[in-house]
Amino acid sequence: MDEEFSFKNEHTYKEKRDFTLISVHDHYRHVILEYMTYVLKNQTKYAIHNSNTISYIIIRGLETITHVFMMTILHTNNIDAALYYAQKSIIIYTEFITQITHGKNAVFDLNSRDAVVYVYKKTIFMLKRRSVENNVYAEMDAEAFPMVNNMKTGTSKYVVDNIKNVPITEQHIEGLIDNLHHIRMNDAQMLCV
Repeated sequence: MDEEFSFKNEHTYKEKRDFTLISVHDHYRHVILEYMTYVLKNQTKYAIHNSNTISYIIIRGLETITHVFMMTILHTNNIDAALYYAQKSIIIYTEFITQITHGKNAVFDLNSRDAVVYVYKKTIFMLKRRSVENNVYAEMDAEAFPMVNNMKTGTSKYVVDNIKNVPITEQHIEGLIDNLHHIRMNDAQMLCV
């Protein structure tokens, strides 16, 4: 799978976009849910017991993963590659946070900023830059970026408002799914106007 979406592979870069705004929405929603589920399943590995810190780390990861997702779309026109690299970012970010929150690694004085830089080095820093000044998809980007940002912001707000206790529970994920459903309804109304 690495080779299929490698940024070195010319087939990863498409001349035309063959996906819709709804597809971007659905893929990004999948990324959010996968990220939160991964956090839920791996939270016992984190040496963090403060809900403010865990919320900050979750939101920082969400912002990082979102950036990877959107930059991949912008530079490759490939929604499947964007999904692949967002999923790869989930694993890299979460594993890095796991490593730096254990006391034995405190000697290195690493933090979430280092995790973000590491994710970018393993993903979007390898992108072949395309000129986006004359982007024929500027109209779609003008709709997709705010929509994804709206979903990211809604998810971040949900995390801050609802993740008051560590550990994160299945009810948090169910609440997030419900929250994303409401965001989808608002976005669908916005897209129909």
